[in-house]
Amino acid sequence: MSETINKLTPEDFGQNFDPTLFSDWKKSVEAHEKAGLVNIVLYLIGFVALVSLKDIVGLVLFFGFAFVGLGISIPKRNKRKRFERELRISNSDLKAAIAKSRDRPKQATVSTDKVKETPEPATTAKKCQRCNKTVLTRNEFASELNEMGMRIDASGNITADGAFKGYGALQDAQARVAKMEGDKAIQCKSCGNVYCVDCLAKHAPRHRTSGGKACFSCGGSLQEI
Repeated sequence: MSETINKLTPEDFGQNFDPTLFSDWKKSVEAHEKAGLVNIVLYLIGFVALVSLKDIVGLVLFFGFAFVGLGISIPKRNKRKRFERELRISNSDLKAAIAKSRDRPKQATVSTDKVKETPEPATTAKKCQRCNKTVLTRNEFASELNEMGMRIDASGNITADGAFKGYGALQDAQARVAKMEGDKAIQCKSCGNVYCVDCLAKHAPRHRTSGGKACFSCGGSLQEI
C-alpha cells in the first residue's frame, strides 16, 4: 500500500497540496503500515505464549504483547489521520487518486536525492508531467539552436553564426528561442519527475529551504537535464 501511496501526486487528487505536508502524509502512511505489521507480529508472539504456557503467565504475556502492539500502531494511525484531515483527503478521494495514478504513463523514479546523468535515447521524447507537452533536454536545446544557425556556450550565452537577414528574421529567431527556453526540461532530484520551465515558473511551489521552485509532487529540489 505504501508503495502505491508514494507514487501519488497532487494532480492525482486534482489538488495543489502544500508539498511539505503532502510528503509528510506519505511518510506517515508508510510508518502506519510498518507499525501495523509490528502489531501483528507482537500479537502472534503473545498468542504463542498463551497457547504454550497455558497459565496466568501466558495470559499476561499475551495481553502484554497486545498492548505494546497497540501502543505502537495507534499513534502512527492518529498521525496519518491528522495529516489526512489537514489535506482533506477522504477514503473515496484516496481510492480515486490511486485509480487515476494507475492510468498515468509509468515514469522512472530514483530513491536518492541525486539523479545519475545517463545518455538519453534520441528516440524517446520527454514530457512535462504537469502539462504533457514535449520538453527539451540540454542536448536537444543545443541541437535546435544549431539548426537555426546559433550556438550556446558553457555559460549559457547564445550567439548567432552569422547576421540575420532583416529585422523580421531576428524577431522570429528571438521568439522561437524564447519558446524553447520555456520548453526546457527540469527534473526533480528526489523523485525524478520532469517538468517544463513554463509550468514551474507559473505554478510551482517554493522549496522549503532554498526558496527556489520545488517539485509539484514531492517538494524536492530541481535541476536542468
